[in-house]
Amino acid sequence: MSAIESSTEGITITDARHPDMPLVYVNRGFEAVTGYRREDVLGRNCRFLQGDDVDQPQLEALRSGMREARSVSVQIRNYRKDGRLFWNQLSVAPIFDEQGQLTHYIGVQKDVTDSVVIQLSLRERERELIAINRKLEDLAAHDGLTKVLDRQHFLDVLDDRWSDNRSQAPTVCLFMIDVDCFKQFNDSYGHAAGDAALAQIGMALRKVFCRDTDLIARYGGEEFVAATTSNSNEDAATLAQNVCRAIRKLQISHGNSTVADVLTVSVGVVAVDPRGCSIDAGLRTADDALYEAKELGRNQYRIVPTPVVDSAARPTAAINGLAVGRM
Repeated sequence: MSAIESSTEGITITDARHPDMPLVYVNRGFEAVTGYRREDVLGRNCRFLQGDDVDQPQLEALRSGMREARSVSVQIRNYRKDGRLFWNQLSVAPIFDEQGQLTHYIGVQKDVTDSVVIQLSLRERERELIAINRKLEDLAAHDGLTKVLDRQHFLDVLDDRWSDNRSQAPTVCLFMIDVDCFKQFNDSYGHAAGDAALAQIGMALRKVFCRDTDLIARYGGEEFVAATTSNSNEDAATLAQNVCRAIRKLQISHGNSTVADVLTVSVGVVAVDPRGCSIDAGLRTADDALYEAKELGRNQYRIVPTPVVDSAARPTAAINGLAVGRM
């Protein structure tokens, strides 16, 4: 018993025959760890060490082990007499009499606060590093000026989805979007104004292509590209109209434009069946449609649907669309 009494770890014995399992013995190590003297705690259940901090999953593991009269080890938050928190590595073991009846539990308490604080600090640092890495990955995937995806990340994500869409067979609509007369804008207002305009356009496009499955990227210079799933040409036409309208509504003055007195865009759209068309072919077709929209006068869209794989299906005629409220 003298070895138990002189142990630096807190050692307790509780009476398992009593419904409340009161403490019947604590050693000097317990007094040193908790700050309580033995006369303060004998006859009480050890739960007082938890204070009001009772919402701890490990406490249920402790209760479950004691209900089943088996050894259990848990790490729980306890509080010293002066109110200071300490992390308690508590191991509890049952004691049986000669008839096999449970009579007592012996508990060993160890203050592991220092090691837990270090672990928690490391975990918090790890979470911070993960958050920083995600932010860096997000920055690397986006164009710094317009905040939409950069070209390569757009193509990488689209390639993954293209493979998925081959089995699901939805129509993929590709949009090529180019700012009209942008060279003249830069020449007239300067490249700083041009950058500011592109940033506003990027924000406007993010609002148009706002579904979780939509992709929008800066393809190069003043050209943007978008991809979305759609079940009809009408959906694509609505989006193309919204793009033209959204850019006009920015009201970015352009006195040297041959189209309007504000910045406008032209849009080329192709509706693609991924089972019968590659990404490169789809983007080339959308770019061709964009060129036609510009040839037709700019500030408008042109949709070119592609035929599906089924040879019995007839291709839909191309759709030309003037920008609503064209100036």
